[in-house]
Amino acid sequence: MRWFPSHNNRRGRLVISGKRSVSGERDVFGTRKSFDGHRSSGRHRFFDGHGASGGRKPPGQRGSFDKRSFANGLRTTIAAATVLVLVLVTCAWTAIRANAQFAQAPPRYASTDQNPFAGAGLYVYPDSQAARAYRSASSSQQSQLSVLASTPTAIWLTPDHVPESAVEPYLHGILADAQQARQTAVFVVYGFPNRDCGNYSGNGILADEYLEWVQAITLALRQSASAPILILEPDALALSTQCRPIASNLPLLRIAVDWLSTSGASIYIDAGHSAWVPAATMASLLQRVGLGKVRGFSLNVSNYNSDADEQRYGDAISQLTGSHYIIDSGRNGAGHGNEPASAWCNPNGARIGTAPGAAPYGSQDAFMWIKPPGESDGPCNGGPAAGTWWNERALGMV
Repeated sequence: MRWFPSHNNRRGRLVISGKRSVSGERDVFGTRKSFDGHRSSGRHRFFDGHGASGGRKPPGQRGSFDKRSFANGLRTTIAAATVLVLVLVTCAWTAIRANAQFAQAPPRYASTDQNPFAGAGLYVYPDSQAARAYRSASSSQQSQLSVLASTPTAIWLTPDHVPESAVEPYLHGILADAQQARQTAVFVVYGFPNRDCGNYSGNGILADEYLEWVQAITLALRQSASAPILILEPDALALSTQCRPIASNLPLLRIAVDWLSTSGASIYIDAGHSAWVPAATMASLLQRVGLGKVRGFSLNVSNYNSDADEQRYGDAISQLTGSHYIIDSGRNGAGHGNEPASAWCNPNGARIGTAPGAAPYGSQDAFMWIKPPGESDGPCNGGPAAGTWWNERALGMV
């Protein structure tokens, strides 16, 4: 997860800014942002629970008409509606153009009734940051880093690291290697507009750029003989309950689900974690973006909650949706380490957790190391930028 510079509005295309705001600033809708500026990706922010009015009005003021508040509210509503319309128009136009591109390769459909982790050997990417760190480490460190380098870990696809033009050769190279090893590769698709709501892992990709990027992924997977597992857009649904630009872009996620479900990949839509969004709310959001077309949902990505907490949350969502789930257990072996349960950014004392593989537990399909242990959450607790390898922390997690 790395920074991606914001884009300016070019070629007349839609821009929805994801820049971080501080207290007193206003977002693209003209409303004052209420969060504290900390990244909530795979985490959660805390709000004071008060409305814009600051609580109940004194008796003498009740029922009075505030022209300024009314005008501000009207402008906010109009702005939000305008953004939504532009997103829908962008989606429709890009979908029309995509039909011609998709004709190049027939659709492929993975079974949504079978656990794709059952009996599967999971792919170990030889060029991961952990593998590179192992190769360059001293002999005294290699014994510890070998655990991280040799454990199957998800490969993150981001438009800043793998842009549209590089998607096909990048995916085909990895999938061919995985097929030769008779293993299943696991990818994370992480490029949603306003990703991370402008915080440590934010990016500036545009709506139509995102759809073109997802289209390239879909085509590349259709053309491959190997069928991977995809984890789709960590935090997007959970953040949509707090970040209006992401909420306005949810139609893009539904299109991504529609397209990628024809790629032959087994898909899990990310559903945040147990301490973020109520299960009933998350179940509704998942169904809204097409949960019925995929195998299930993912939990605890980039977080440190215990397996037991995530299993309870996953079971609650599963009972409402009939779907299956996987848990990111890469860094939750000691929970949140030496810090409170609300700590999400490089908590001290964190350790690796349950090894990846199919889980013999009800609706849970598997444990998986999704956020690679050893990669920083962001510049906090002494860590480097998000997604950067942090050797000192990696050694301490084993």
